[in-house]
Amino acid sequence: MTSAQLYKLIIRVAHSLLEEMKDQLVYSNNLQVSEFRKLAANESMCQYIFESILVNYEYEISHNQMETAIHFFLRNNTNLV
Repeated sequence: MTSAQLYKLIIRVAHSLLEEMKDQLVYSNNLQVSEFRKLAANESMCQYIFESILVNYEYEISHNQMETAIHFFLRNNTNLV
């Protein structure tokens, strides 16, 4: 697996974890990625994802990867275009 493939895979893993936790997350139609991460409930879930990926994949997810995963999550679960 190339580094580019691994980079994209980790984004998909983070997005999948967000989808699994969506009942515990706070989001709405007008919420932007930066606002999503600042909410206390979401911040702790994002931290959990960072730690989970580090432990299970031995990979330190970047903030950019996490923001991309959040963008995909918001796009799939709100009217964000």
